[in-house]
Amino acid sequence: MRTYKLEPLAGKENSQYWRTSRIKAQPVWVKASSVGEARNKVALCALQGLVRKAGRNTLYNPFHFGDMTSCIEDQPDFDVPEGIIILSNGERLTV
Repeated sequence: MRTYKLEPLAGKENSQYWRTSRIKAQPVWVKASSVGEARNKVALCALQGLVRKAGRNTLYNPFHFGDMTSCIEDQPDFDVPEGIIILSNGERLTV
């Protein structure tokens, strides 16, 4: 497994799409076998329910999309255990 770092793209930190994520706009690290798997793991862990209102756009979790977040292979100077997402504030979430 490789370690991937996902983070908001510059200028996207205040997008309304972050309302769909319990992990707010910050870098995170996760072990995965591919970019797609890394995005899916973080997006599923970050999933936060929203009530859909008529006439409003559907919001999607920003960790799924390359136009909202980058996802690159990384070698941080700390351990990223398999099955754990490390947030930039040090918090750990189970995948």
